[in-house]
Amino acid sequence: GESGREERVAELRVETVVPEGRIRDAIVALRLAHPYEEPAYDVYPLVDVEATRKLLAAQVAASKTP
Repeated sequence: GESGREERVAELRVETVVPEGRIRDAIVALRLAHPYEEPAYDVYPLVDVEATRKLLAAQVAASKTP
């Protein structure tokens, strides 16, 4: 595009799951492959809901023990 001029182009949305230790590598690869100066991206941690529920239940039970 040109500076000061709006341009509309087709975009793709890509979602992937990346091991925590490889997040930086994935971001670097995204930036190197992206055709624009600064790609838009977000990183969301995945939470194991069942493990979190068990952990919280155990903490509550422990806090009730004299």
